[in-house]
Amino acid sequence: MAKAEQELEKLRNGIPRYYKTEERVRRKVEKILESRRVEALYQLEIGTRDGTPFVNWTRDEEAIEDAERISGCYPLLTNLPAEHGADEILKIQKDQYRVEHRFADWKGPIAVCPMFLKSNQRIAALVAITAMALTVFCLIERQVRRQLGDDQGYAVGFYPENRKSRPTGNKIFNAVRNVQAIVKAGELRIIQIANVSPLVRQVHAALGVDLADFVNA
Repeated sequence: MAKAEQELEKLRNGIPRYYKTEERVRRKVEKILESRRVEALYQLEIGTRDGTPFVNWTRDEEAIEDAERISGCYPLLTNLPAEHGADEILKIQKDQYRVEHRFADWKGPIAVCPMFLKSNQRIAALVAITAMALTVFCLIERQVRRQLGDDQGYAVGFYPENRKSRPTGNKIFNAVRNVQAIVKAGELRIIQIANVSPLVRQVHAALGVDLADFVNA
C-alpha cells in the first residue's frame, strides 16, 4: 500500500502535464492499484474540475481489516475422509512437491523418453520397469543421506569447498561415475579398479558394495 500511494502521489503531481484527461487518469490509477494488488483497499474519487482531471483516495479501513484477517489463508479442497484434520491435510498438500521432484528424476537422470508401443501390456511393463528404477534411485539417495549425512541428511563432498548439501541421486551417481575398470586385452575379467576417491569409497561402503569383489570376477 505504501508503494501504491507513492505512485498515486506521483500520478497526481503529473496532472495535467502528463495526464490531461480523466480517462487517462482513471486507467493509470487502475493499473497502479492492480499491479500492487490493493485495488479493493481504497475508495477513489476521479473526476474533472474546471477542465482539469483530479484524483483523490482514502483507505478503506473495513476492507483492510478483512484483508488482514484472511492474509495467508487459503482453502484446500480434498477427498480425504473426514477424520483427517486440517493440519494433516495441509502437511499432505505441502509434501506434494516431493512427488513432482520424483517425476523430474524420472525424466532426468533415469531418462525416460517417449516410446511407441503396440500393446497395453508393453506399456504397463515399461511403466513398471521405470517405476522400479525410480524406486532404486530413491533408495540409494536415502541410504547415502543416512550413512554419510547428519540428522537432516546433509553431507559434505558432493559440492566444491566441502559445502554441505543433501545429496540427490543424480549427484551421487555423478560422484561415482568416473571409477575405471581395467581389463586385460582379450580377457573378460577386471584386473584392477582405478580412480577411486575417498568419497567414492564412502558411497560404496554406504551401499554395502566392496569394489574388491569385482577384481578377477
